Amino acid sequence: MFCGNGYTFDEAFGPIIEEIGKSFKVDLLMGSYYFTDRVLNSVKRLHSKGRIDTYKIIHAHRRKQSNFGYHKEIKLIMESIKDKDFSLLLSGGDFDIFNRYLISVARAKGANIAIIQGCQLVHLLAKYRKMNRLNLSRNDYCKQKKNDINGRKYRGLRYQLGMIKHGALRSLKVINSHYITPFLVSGKFFVPSRYDKFNFTSGRADIVMCYDSLEITALKSMIPKVKNIHLVKHPVHGQCKCKGSLNIELGRKLLVVFSGNIGSELEKYKFERWVGVIKKAIDLENIAEIHLRFHPRTSSALHWPRKMAKSIKDLGCEVKIIDALKTSLVETVCNYVGILGAPSGALRAARAVCPRVFVTALPDCGDPEPFEQEWCLGKAEGINWIKKDEELEPKNLEISEFNMDNRLSVADILCKTLEK
Repeated sequence: MFCGNGYTFDEAFGPIIEEIGKSFKVDLLMGSYYFTDRVLNSVKRLHSKGRIDTYKIIHAHRRKQSNFGYHKEIKLIMESIKDKDFSLLLSGGDFDIFNRYLISVARAKGANIAIIQGCQLVHLLAKYRKMNRLNLSRNDYCKQKKNDINGRKYRGLRYQLGMIKHGALRSLKVINSHYITPFLVSGKFFVPSRYDKFNFTSGRADIVMCYDSLEITALKSMIPKVKNIHLVKHPVHGQCKCKGSLNIELGRKLLVVFSGNIGSELEKYKFERWVGVIKKAIDLENIAEIHLRFHPRTSSALHWPRKMAKSIKDLGCEVKIIDALKTSLVETVCNYVGILGAPSGALRAARAVCPRVFVTALPDCGDPEPFEQEWCLGKAEGINWIKKDEELEPKNLEISEFNMDNRLSVADILCKTLEK
């Protein structure tokens, strides 16, 4: 089993290991990317319980090293696992170089390849909506990508030549990373696919598991090679700590989750939109305390997170900034009356954890590119949406019922595969 980063371990691979480790041996490859002491403790706990047989912390992402050095490091990792006996590989994708190496090792052993969704399928859904002539956002995504790359409008011949150069350099990079370097290092080469750009699957896996029916429809439509697709329960489904009853002693707290602007300041009108919506939520729900949870990769040099905390404090509400790297979202969802946030996997996880809390999304108030629209989460069942130009209303803070009991879990599907 390969988990590429630390900040999604609790929301996906940890719960899966907890279940499947009861019946089968699990060897874990854990990427060092944002691998914190909290995640390490979770891995050690699962190991001490016997859910994990062995684990190895690795550098799966390229660091400050040459392309050749990166591939050489991957080769050493592959040599460390090639003698392990396994019949199934579970990962978060089959499109990137590291997973291509892993898949080649698994195929040599005759093992099945299974992948579980670990992020939003934004690029896939955008392409699907374009193909079906559906509106993408107020700044039509595909039109923007065609006519306005990095904010630069069409600039005639000079611009076109620049784009040709950019495309040529990109092609050379692909040739180097997929053909030349892996062949020199390990005698292998990895043919890229036009579907790799969707950052999930290009049809190389035997089993594909997703959380949303619209995402599955898009996969089947856009990537015909993907066949064995399952609509599954979210791995954190059923991990509610409060059993449907708010602990009054915890007070009436609201968690606000920001997923974008990790490297840029939040635009003024978006900042004001957030503050206005939060103020209305305080009034409607009699909120006594606001907890702000920023994306783990948010730069500490940015001013807007601190300004956001001050602006909300000025509303007369107690404010606390939650360190996303030190505090598990899954473990703390039940501490709140509700979750308000930008469209992200965090909202999807929160909805799956606790049926008592409301989960409300505020679209188009984050990153400049329209990746924070309602369509980014597929059907987004169980999540309320505050539409553009709408004020927050009581209906937006209602608990939307969402039942996943009729779905198989990831562990169910993996166990059936392993038992064959």
